[in-house]
Amino acid sequence: MSIEEISAVSGDYSSTTSQQMWQQMYQNSIQETMSQVNNTNSQYQQENQDVYQSTGSDIQFQSVNSF
Repeated sequence: MSIEEISAVSGDYSSTTSQQMWQQMYQNSIQETMSQVNNTNSQYQQENQDVYQSTGSDIQFQSVNSF
């Protein structure tokens, strides 16, 4: 944590500044998480596409229907 963050936590800053800081950190955290989720989804979609192309549609549909 930076000096500014520690100061805000300890109450040296106004509550508004502290609230804005935490809100920004929260927003950044959410954006980072969503970015990771989207990257993972893209990765899985690409892998599924690769599997689909390598095995052929017949095998793909058979495996889905078996569930």
